[in-house]
Amino acid sequence: MTLRSIPPWALAACLSLTSMPALGGDAPSLAAQSAAPLDADYILSGEFAAQGKFRAPDFIRVVTAMTGLLAKDPELHGRLNAALRKHGGGEAADVAAYLSSYRANPCRTRHVETNLDVSDYREFAKRLLASREFGLACASMKNGDFKTAARLLDAALAKDPRLAAAYLNRAVAKAALEDSVGASQDYTESQKTPLGSEQTPRDCLCDPSLDGEAARLKASQASSAASKKLAMDAYLGKDYASAVTALDEASGVDPGDPETLMTRAAAYEKLGDTASALSDYQGCSVLGVSAARWSLAADCVLNVARLEKGREGLSFAAKSLDRLLKDSPPEWPRREALFVELAALNARAAKAPGKKPR
Repeated sequence: MTLRSIPPWALAACLSLTSMPALGGDAPSLAAQSAAPLDADYILSGEFAAQGKFRAPDFIRVVTAMTGLLAKDPELHGRLNAALRKHGGGEAADVAAYLSSYRANPCRTRHVETNLDVSDYREFAKRLLASREFGLACASMKNGDFKTAARLLDAALAKDPRLAAAYLNRAVAKAALEDSVGASQDYTESQKTPLGSEQTPRDCLCDPSLDGEAARLKASQASSAASKKLAMDAYLGKDYASAVTALDEASGVDPGDPETLMTRAAAYEKLGDTASALSDYQGCSVLGVSAARWSLAADCVLNVARLEKGREGLSFAAKSLDRLLKDSPPEWPRREALFVELAALNARAAKAPGKKPR
């Protein structure tokens, strides 16, 4: 067995995994700047909109102070407004309006603070204004139109992939649409944050009457985690049959987790059940792509290639890897090495015995 088939939870059990980039120790902080004097020139000069000059905490401090300036210094307030429009474009007023009272809403606060490390004003504005699609999605959910809500939340997440509230509500919408895999994956994302703390579903749910569905998703993931813990104990104790049974339970309540399938595949390999291992590795590769778990999906595809001998199976692995490389982000570090793997896999498939796949 290769390193790629080592159960991932054996290494990840002590880690908090997230698909969102973590804010490091040197990340910008609003609290650290609260006592600093107001730098109105940062807005008035247009520096905030210059390439490489955007500092989210400084921008937020000035914009949030503008509400108080309207009464205290209306002349400065007017100049700041004009500068925002001039340098920040047509959406600057909407960005300012969103920031003006964001601290009064815990969900909006979370949205702003997860984007403090964004270093470009236009990207920052785009992410904050994902709130437009989010608001329309909330209206659709309250009207029971979950299909439209899911589509609008797709658009919101295209603008801001860190918007945890969108994942939470899309999870509930997908559950209502009986997409259990998508609901499971989205609920997992909703509970991750670059600040490392768990999201609170109730203050971000569009329709409080749907809290029961969010609670059910939370309970399912807790049950899955307990089953995976039992599976880990069984696997490390070399009781692979019990590990498979526990992972069956985990997959049943949390069907969107590719890691469960990868781990169960490793247990099946230990039991000598190559056919079941292949099936789970194939399923893991598909779920990994849909969840944007690129490295996990790649490892599962490579495990398929490792176990397959026939042309049809190797061609499946090659097509899966090709699709993964097309969908994965250009900056993903493993892309170059995987293109080499893909070329080798295609060569193996061409020489392998069996019918040529259609």
